Amino acid sequence: MTSAEDRRAAYTARFDYPLNVYVAMLELEHGSFPDSLHFGLWQEGSTCAEAQQAATALLFEHLRPACRILEGGFGLGTTALRLLESGYDYVAVGPDAGQVANAQERVGDKARFELSKFEDFPIQDEKFDVLLCQESAQYIQPPVLFTNARAQLMTDGQFLIMD
Repeated sequence: MTSAEDRRAAYTARFDYPLNVYVAMLELEHGSFPDSLHFGLWQEGSTCAEAQQAATALLFEHLRPACRILEGGFGLGTTALRLLESGYDYVAVGPDAGQVANAQERVGDKARFELSKFEDFPIQDEKFDVLLCQESAQYIQPPVLFTNARAQLMTDGQFLIMD
């Protein structure tokens, strides 16, 4: 096997369905292993990487200065790395054990990744300044999404949905 085939096989084995299929398809379609899993903000002629970078730039335009962020769904941890490098305090929740392990390996102990669906994530006393959902809010029933968002956010918290 080539190194690309080895990488694809490793991620196909590591992530649960359908995330494993999505990762493999991104790599096959774009010729390299993806850096991010979100769809991106496409302009005519954009590459996948350019569309993902455009979406990340838009996110940073709308984020408050360094604060506490809870992200529901976190892809490969790429946005987490950027947020941490920019001074944000970061916690994320996702339902795929392989995805949690992968992101935690990439980021180390600088952030906390919890294995849970957002709708099952225990509401605790800790509150966040920002709740971020990139390509994840669409999978959660709106009443549950907004009820949990209200419970997790500070009174003046910011809820960013990028689906």
